[in-house]
Amino acid sequence: MNKILITGGAGFIGCQLAKKLSEIEENEIVILDNLSRGKMDKEFEELIKKDNVFFNVFDLLDTNKYSELDQDYDQIYHLAAIVGVKNVQSNPHLVLKFNAQSLLNLLEWFVKSESKKLLF
Repeated sequence: MNKILITGGAGFIGCQLAKKLSEIEENEIVILDNLSRGKMDKEFEELIKKDNVFFNVFDLLDTNKYSELDQDYDQIYHLAAIVGVKNVQSNPHLVLKFNAQSLLNLLEWFVKSESKKLLF
């Protein structure tokens, strides 16, 4: 069994990745997303109904939340980000700050965890 964590799993790429990985019934998929850009559309709702897929609303900037995560993922896919030309043009400093800080928080947790691989 592979235990897999996907941040930004409600976004297009994260959802498609989780969908594909969940086809292997032995995989346990944990999706984290704050739903600020991703959405609870029909496809995502169907995905999280699967027995091997678990969804948590999660803010990667809240360092206190990391204590709620398991410590032993085989694979972590960090896909959470604020994206879009409109966002970058209107609030470039906020986009950079969120994307950088969420990565730093995840890396800090990852180093302390027993997780094996991180893809960014």
